Amino acid sequence: MYEEIIPFLKCPYCNNPLDLIDSEKKKEEIVNGKLKCNCEELWEIRDGVLDFRVEEQESVNRWSELTKEMSFEELDEMILKYTPQNQKEISRKSIEDILDYLKLNKPKIVIDIATGRGSLLNELVKQLKSEFHLVCIDLSFVVLKADREKIKKFNPKIKVSFVSCDATNLPFFENCFDLALSLMGIANMRDLIFKALKETCRVLKPNHHFLNSTLIVELNSKGYEKLEEVVGSQVLKTYNKYLVRTEVINFHKKAGFREAVFKMSGESIGQKNELDLLPFEGEWFAIGNIYAKK
Repeated sequence: MYEEIIPFLKCPYCNNPLDLIDSEKKKEEIVNGKLKCNCEELWEIRDGVLDFRVEEQESVNRWSELTKEMSFEELDEMILKYTPQNQKEISRKSIEDILDYLKLNKPKIVIDIATGRGSLLNELVKQLKSEFHLVCIDLSFVVLKADREKIKKFNPKIKVSFVSCDATNLPFFENCFDLALSLMGIANMRDLIFKALKETCRVLKPNHHFLNSTLIVELNSKGYEKLEEVVGSQVLKTYNKYLVRTEVINFHKKAGFREAVFKMSGESIGQKNELDLLPFEGEWFAIGNIYAKK
């Protein structure tokens, strides 16, 4: 984590600013340290990751559990192996669109919501120069620690701060970031999607963009029947509408964004997928980026 983001940080309990009271640096990066709030809460920086002591999701992406069975490298290989080729190709176009936006607009400080295994992060550090400061947030301390170790091999000069926190209660003050990004991370939050969108809007600077990569499917499809079995009908009442083109735009506008446009990266028919329910085999889907402007 880098010291320059400390003025942006606030206590998730009382919203007061945080003070660095102890630190160990490696070059400019804080690798170990403590941040203190006036309410006496202490937040640790461990192995370069600021830890706000949040818990991973109960049903999806429990990285700490998965890594008991395999290494992150093995997990990456498994995801790559079982993700259908057409889905990988369209997702790649979505990432390329985000990279083009960054190269053209040159934001100074960027937040990546729900970084996860770093599919977007990996491309950012490989292809972009160290001209901006990237802040990666995720519920999982474990996955962010692994992401940090990986990117140091790709591009040690790029400035990335890692913060383990809750996307529905971001520990940042209003109007901090020039750009917000998310590669499929918001959709995985299911019934918490709207809260995460509102928080993303809050920390973004006015007149700036959130590029939110998402999957679009058709309503009342067989995929939804299977999804209902897994997540339950009550959650699905909100979650399913997020995956429909007109509704996903409305989600962003209701969350506070003035404008929202879906730019399609590609469309295809779902193939057999052992990792995800959607896109469902034999059914139409599209992947693209929501350009949401605050």
